Amino acid sequence: MCQLILTISEYTLSCTEEKILYETLHFVRGDMSDFMARSTQPRVLYADQEVPARNTRDMKRGDVVIVNDEYNRYKGELQIVLMDMENDGRKNVIGHLPANERMLLDYLEPWRKFGFIKS
Repeated sequence: MCQLILTISEYTLSCTEEKILYETLHFVRGDMSDFMARSTQPRVLYADQEVPARNTRDMKRGDVVIVNDEYNRYKGELQIVLMDMENDGRKNVIGHLPANERMLLDYLEPWRKFGFIKS
């Protein structure tokens, strides 16, 4: 199965968030939920980096989020939102997929590799 490349309209990113987004090989966890597609490798690679809380608005389908310092165990994990949900303040909304590409979310499945390019 080939890697899925997603276009992202990003917000202002910290240096760590930019590295997580663009310099990390992402793949969907095997236990994918209906709510999120989770890439957990960044939380290992960037465990010693700070991810301060910011832009913690409620999340919409197609948003891309990174878990912040408020949730230390998962800090640095990148997630793609599949269903609208409230944000408890522990996830930074760092960007979103354009409306014309949100149908690609239906192709995310367990173990699928994915990456991002700037819109």
